[in-house]
Parts: sequence; structure tokens; C-alpha cells
Amino acid sequence: MKIFRLAIATLWLMSAVVYGADESFDDLMGGFDEEVSVVLEVPQQVPALQSRYQLSGAYTFSSSFNYAHDAPMAGNTDYRGLSRAKNKLDLQLDIRINEHWKARIEGRAFYDLAYQINGRSDYSDDVLDSYESEAEIVEAWVQGSVSEKLDFKLGRQIIVWGKSDNIRITDIINPLDSREPGMTDIEDLRLPVFTSRFDYYPGGAWNLSALIVHESRIPKEAAQGSDFLPLNVFPFPEGFIFPEDETPEQNLDNTQYGLALNGVFQGWDLSLYAADVLDSRWHFEESNSVRRYGRVQMLGAAVNFTAGSWLFKTELAALNGLQYNTTQNKKSRWDFLIGTEYMGFKETSISLEIANRHINDYEVQMINPADFVNKNELQTALRVTRSFNHDTIDVTWLISLFGSGGDDGGFQRLWANYDISDGLMASVGVVDYIGGDNPVMEALSDNDRLFAEVKYSF
Repeated sequence: MKIFRLAIATLWLMSAVVYGADESFDDLMGGFDEEVSVVLEVPQQVPALQSRYQLSGAYTFSSSFNYAHDAPMAGNTDYRGLSRAKNKLDLQLDIRINEHWKARIEGRAFYDLAYQINGRSDYSDDVLDSYESEAEIVEAWVQGSVSEKLDFKLGRQIIVWGKSDNIRITDIINPLDSREPGMTDIEDLRLPVFTSRFDYYPGGAWNLSALIVHESRIPKEAAQGSDFLPLNVFPFPEGFIFPEDETPEQNLDNTQYGLALNGVFQGWDLSLYAADVLDSRWHFEESNSVRRYGRVQMLGAAVNFTAGSWLFKTELAALNGLQYNTTQNKKSRWDFLIGTEYMGFKETSISLEIANRHINDYEVQMINPADFVNKNELQTALRVTRSFNHDTIDVTWLISLFGSGGDDGGFQRLWANYDISDGLMASVGVVDYIGGDNPVMEALSDNDRLFAEVKYSF
């Protein structure tokens, strides 16, 4: 009988689909005295438990091909052809300590096969040390709320100041990885520094952020003799030996400080900054036998405001304590930026940023090696991005020029990112380095290259 009832119920369910549940069931059950009840048990949904630990990461394979170099002179490295075949692994562990505190540790390692393929003996030790392989802790911090109005974050972290996307004005807390200038956006170049960060929220539109930077970390620069720092093309005196840079000692005397007051309002926001940090520029000391990084003090401000499809931005920084190689006098400098971004075209954004750096009490010899600076240095960056195929393909063109009309050189980069599927993305592009009056940019003018990348995130 149970099997029969089950068959009846199955028929009812099938007929309910075709004719409607009430009529079919009554017809089928007609003539049976025993009452039949059907109980449908709906499984209860068990809420998913949020794991305390979350591991994520990405594997990236990237390659580049130099197509503009001439054959090198005898004894010099040949940088034509394959310049990168890099395998990179990023791992990030996020830990939820409790309701109010969390932590993160992020590591990164890469190995570039291009040097094995081309022959390691063709490269200097400096080049191999900088570009062939690396493993490091990127970010490592713990963050939480000390009270209702005070947050605290301790560890290696990235602090972004300013509003500009392409030119640094007030964004001076983190040094940059400048080993391959022009190949990557600024947002991917910042190097985390060990910092104590306090964020106070008194209520309303304002918050106050105080930084104590404990780590004296210097920028990662291009290796001497690499295609991004070909010392033989710079106008140094004959026999000049380019010295190594020196990392400042990690002690209390080298502690750095920063203070930011941020306000967010309807349609606009404002930030005021003060900092005493390591300068991102080196200078010679001890009869040009060592390169050191000095301290710089900055007062700055940044403003964003929107009007329809337009975003306008401006930044101003007053820098003091700048040291140069061609003068013993420390200098002050005004850095100023104006910019705009227009998003009124469908699937398209256009941004333009123009900055000028004015050195006060400029001395004419500062144009000589190894400073190569003018009294006023103009920089212009134009970025155009358009999305296709339901935002799965982004094509971007970025051009950054120095000097009036680009006289001092620069670069332009055109690339496309394609989201193949969830977690899988491919990129392809080309970089064109533009020579000019500035010897540094002129030295890079043969570094044009094609590049491609495949990234799997998990």
C-alpha cells in the first residue's frame, strides 16, 4: 500500500504540473476510504559559518619582448628580444581575530626564466639580483578598533595620500618599486612600510589620521647596467664609479611621521597633510662614494569635487629639505597639480593631469649630472579607458610627458585587459619610451617593448 500511495503522490505531483494541483489530486484519490496525508519536508538552510581564516592569491605569468634596441657594443649586455618570462605567486592570508580586529599577511615570490633562456653569464650580478628572482613579505598588519572613535593599524602597510592617479604630489609615505618605470601604474608600485596608524573619527564628515613610520625603506631602483639604468649613456666624467645606495639604519632617530585631516562632504572632499619622511630621491655624500636618502618635510592639500560627469582634482605640496648633488644648499620646492576626469561617454573614461614642480632658489648647475633638474618641471598625463563586451575587455592608453610639449621625454602605453572567466585574466600591450632633452628619459628611449600577461586568481 505504501508503494501505491507513493505512486499516487507521484502522479499527483506530475499532474499538478500539467492541470493544477487541487483538481488532479481529488480525481486520483476518489474511491479510497483511508485518508492520505502528504508531508513535504523542506530542508532547513543552515547558515554558513564564516571561516576565521581566508587564503587567497594569484599566479601570474608575464612576458615582454624588446624590439627597439640596436645591437650592443662588444662587452655590453644584449637587451634585444626576450626581456621577461616571469612566474609570480602572490599569497594572502586574512584572519578574523574577533568582531573588531583582523589581520593580514601577504607574501610574494617570482622567478624570471628569461635570464636562464638568454644566458645568465650575459648579465651583471646587480641585474640578476634585482630582476631574476625575489621573495618577500608585502603587507603584514593587524587592525582593529580601540574604541568607538579610534582605530589602530600596526604593521607593514600602504598609505595612499592625494587624489591623483598618475602623478605623485602628496603621495609620499610609501616608496616605489621603480625597477621598470613606465610598465606599471603607481597603485601597483607602492612598497609597504612598517607603520603605526591611528584613525580618529570624532563624528561628522572629518577624520584625523596619524602615522608613525618605523621602517626606513628606500625605493627599489633599476639595477646599474640594466636597460632601465644604462650608466654608459649618461654624461658622467670618465672614470666615474656610480656608488651603491645606502639604506638608513632602523632606529628611533630615523622614525618618520605623518598627519592627515580628511573631510568628506556632499560632492567634494578635502585632505590636509603634514609629513616628515624619507626623501624618495638619493644624493651623493662622502666625495661621491655613497648615495644616501635624506629627510624631507611636506605640508600639502588635496581636493576632489564632482560636477555632473566631471571629476576635478587638485593637489598642492610645499616641500622643504631637498638635497641635490650639484649644490650644498638644501632646497624647497612647490609641487602643484590640476586634473580632471570625464565619464560622460558610455563605457569610456578620460582623465588629464598636469603638474609642475618649482624649485626655489634654483642654481644653474643643477641641470648638470647627476641632478638633471630644471627650475620648473612640467609633467602631463593623459589616460583614456574604454570597456567592451559587457565590461569584460578594457582598453587603456596612457601617455606621460615631461617638459613643455614633451621636450624632456616620457612614455606611452597601450594595453588591453580581458576577463576570460572568474579569476582568469589576460593582458597584452605595448610600451613606447619617448626620448628628449632629459638624459634619463633619453637613455630609456630604446626600451620599447611588447608585453603579455596571464593571471589566475584564487
